[in-house]
Amino acid sequence: MGLHLILALLLFDPKVSIGGDDSWYVLAAKDFWDGLAYPGWHGALYPIVLSPLVAIFGMAIPLFKVISICFVLGSIFLLSKAFRGKIHPLAWLGGLLIYAVSTPVVVLSGTTYSEPLFLLLQAWVFYALFKVEEGERRLAPCATATADTPQVLTGNAAAEYPSTKVWGREWWLRILWLGLSIFLLSMVRNVGYGALIAVVVYLLVFGRRWRTALATLGVFAVLQVLLSLYKRLVWGSTGVSFAGQWEHMMQIDFYNASAGQEDLKGLLIRFVENCHQYLSYHLMQLLGLPINQNSWAIMVVVVALLLIVLFRKPRLSRTLWFTAFYLASMLGITFITQQVAWNQIRLVLVFLPLLLFYLYDALLGVKSQAMQTVLRYAIIAFTGIAAIGNLAGDLKQVRPAVLHANLSGDRYRGLTPDWDSYLRTCAWVGEHIPDSVVVACRKPNNARIYGDRPFFGIFKVPSYNADTVRMFLDSNRIDYVVVGHLRKYTEQRTSEYINTMHITLAVVLRYKPDLLELVHAEGRDEPTYLFRLHREPPDPSSPAYRARLEAGLMVDPENAEALHKLGMFSIDEGDPNAAYTYAERAIRLYQREKVEPPYPLMELLGIALYGKGDVKSAVNVFRKVAEEHPEQPNAWRNLGLAYQKLGLPQGKEYLAKAERMRQERERP
Repeated sequence: MGLHLILALLLFDPKVSIGGDDSWYVLAAKDFWDGLAYPGWHGALYPIVLSPLVAIFGMAIPLFKVISICFVLGSIFLLSKAFRGKIHPLAWLGGLLIYAVSTPVVVLSGTTYSEPLFLLLQAWVFYALFKVEEGERRLAPCATATADTPQVLTGNAAAEYPSTKVWGREWWLRILWLGLSIFLLSMVRNVGYGALIAVVVYLLVFGRRWRTALATLGVFAVLQVLLSLYKRLVWGSTGVSFAGQWEHMMQIDFYNASAGQEDLKGLLIRFVENCHQYLSYHLMQLLGLPINQNSWAIMVVVVALLLIVLFRKPRLSRTLWFTAFYLASMLGITFITQQVAWNQIRLVLVFLPLLLFYLYDALLGVKSQAMQTVLRYAIIAFTGIAAIGNLAGDLKQVRPAVLHANLSGDRYRGLTPDWDSYLRTCAWVGEHIPDSVVVACRKPNNARIYGDRPFFGIFKVPSYNADTVRMFLDSNRIDYVVVGHLRKYTEQRTSEYINTMHITLAVVLRYKPDLLELVHAEGRDEPTYLFRLHREPPDPSSPAYRARLEAGLMVDPENAEALHKLGMFSIDEGDPNAAYTYAERAIRLYQREKVEPPYPLMELLGIALYGKGDVKSAVNVFRKVAEEHPEQPNAWRNLGLAYQKLGLPQGKEYLAKAERMRQERERP
């Protein structure tokens, strides 16, 4: 515990992390306390726990993070108490050591995610269950192994519990604690329902303890009913906590219901792919091992070890059997329900100490003394390597100057440039845009923390139809949008970024290139822009119109219509060089798609070349345009002017032809 505390303080980051979910918990706590909403989406308990603190201290993010560290320290303490004497001392020490120093665990312990509280309650579930078992054994010291215990689970796994004794107050008190711990765990994360499955199955398999299983299930059910009544009476909502997410979880695409629901084959593929990424790369990261990508080989080895030790001789202890049931239930639910694309280490981080306890103790309990000796030294070596690797990772992330700056009031020090500009823009919005005006962005939770005002979240592209997107913007009364270049991969800058806002606006910009007005910008290399949406048409000759076109190109630099209009502006302003650049950019877009550029764009190119003094090149362009669009009088007129500029006789001929065509068009 002391080692973890030291590391957590060294890596302490008082800022809100950039994930978004952690900001949601704090904001949900405020909304819950203010009576605005019940926090039922990600899990209610953590926001409820934070709510009185938010009411007293406000958005005291550093305080909330210190509390999270205390949660993790509490989980280490409870796990050490729960498993002491029930597993091999080396398994106990090795598992706790890696858990305490694992870099992802240390980093997560100082956040406002719900996982630290989940870790504490998970440890409480194990502690409470083992206390129930200790009480039952003490109450029936002379009971013999139940005859109905499955043969495969006999040996060290056999249970010695009476089936008829009427339990007293102490037993009921421990059952209440067990049921309460499972209930609270399910309120932190929906996967916590898997703990109830594991406990009930374990109690029924070992000794067929129907009374204990039903009592635990009953306590959980009563608490769930009370919660449902509270939600219905106070908040007007119904259903269990996972009801809001279940339908989305079963979708092929969490953010796109039109993609349909996963079938059995799709769920199996999801399960295997999640096993692949979480039981290889992410597990190795937790163990401090330098693996930089997913590995089928590592996954197969891990899964094989988890399964093979189940059939070890002598048989596993009851402690390990329950741990196995628990891991199977929780990991199974996680890998089936979580989208592969989410790929978040915190989803499996919470099971790290249990995996280590299970594998270490199972391996150290083999029958052969010689093999025990070999495995003992192997586990010592592996634990040492993992601990050193994690400690190196921990120390690598220590940044005292950044910590000092943050604690001194600098909310931006230590952020990557993309997030620095994004959050500064959100703070500017909070200072300059009234709260009554709707401002949309991709990361509304982070924005609300820094802007101290509401933001409207756009998490997916509403549609690829311009009219539908315009209706979406209008129906939500969105007047401003924050558009950043948030990296897809946080720690490295690549060409990929989170482009939800860009695509949403580009759908409309293709039909209304003058939609946006630049209001504010932050950052240079990875800038963030604040745009105002303009529904009304501007004066096409005004400077404001040009500024809007340029603003649109900041979001959608491949808008050929905007490039053409800006090119024409440049011609009118006597700047053929700029017009040529705009025309070339637009033409390349069509050439990339292997589509012939439209007549107006080629005409602009020729006019720009003519204005630059490159009349010969202009002639070539105008000739091509006239041949492809012989019905256009201006095509022949431009060609005639270019020939005339070169002193060629065809000039008069083409000018005359253009005039005849114009007159014919004007005849009634």
